[in-house]
Amino acid sequence: MTTLVLVLDIFIASVFFFSFYSKVSQFTGFKTEIFSYKIIPVYFVGLTAMMVLFLELYIFLAYTFSYPSKTKELIVLITLSLFSILMWFKNKKNNLIICGCFGKVRMLNKFPFRRNFFLLGVVTIKCFLPDIYFDFSCHIEIGISIVILIILYDISIFLGKRKREIKWGQLEL
Repeated sequence: MTTLVLVLDIFIASVFFFSFYSKVSQFTGFKTEIFSYKIIPVYFVGLTAMMVLFLELYIFLAYTFSYPSKTKELIVLITLSLFSILMWFKNKKNNLIICGCFGKVRMLNKFPFRRNFFLLGVVTIKCFLPDIYFDFSCHIEIGISIVILIILYDISIFLGKRKREIKWGQLEL
């Protein structure tokens, strides 16, 4: 049971850190995405973007350090439900079912409702599992591992794009 709780905590923390990291690295695009919902005046878009980033960072930290309260699950359930409702209204107007929640990572942006409902299911399951406690150094190691893996993933994507930009005529022997 402890292993399942730990895996779910790491999974949820990873998803929210990846979402946070994607938005921070493309902050202007994220603000544009928020503005495209047409529910927030333009002068509040920056503040709203910062609040979403803070919330995602909080969720990452709460799950990384296995904060021993069901409050974190409640916050995630409310957040994902709110995001899904807002996407539904936006997509109803535009007849388009995509989002920019994960920056330019198409795989995670392609089916946002399925992704959110899957995450809602995972968090709901997590609500019924016991909290786990490790020493502080273990939680630090988990958090640093998540951050490093996501940054390495980003670097690999960047290097992959650079390789595709090289033309055969540019190669020297």
